[in-house]
Amino acid sequence: MTTKIISLNEYRKNLSTLWKQSRENDIKYIVMVHSKPVFEVNPIKEDYLDENWDTMYTSDNHKAYLKAQEELKNGETVDGKEFLLDLIKSK
Repeated sequence: MTTKIISLNEYRKNLSTLWKQSRENDIKYIVMVHSKPVFEVNPIKEDYLDENWDTMYTSDNHKAYLKAQEELKNGETVDGKEFLLDLIKSK
């Protein structure tokens, strides 16, 4: 897999071609904002969902998704730092 570093501006401008190139050429893009990495664009193989659907979709995951949608609708959100602190405390 090839890794390329791009700016958020480039990602926004070329989103429709970048994901296709990522899949076709097995490229991982690291998107940078102010010289800091903020997220990755990784290719997912076409058969990935077929092979992994049972482990990804469960009734508990679906319930959690519906709860999260409701919380988001009600403005009940947490920032990344708060999430990480809660995660660390739960261990």
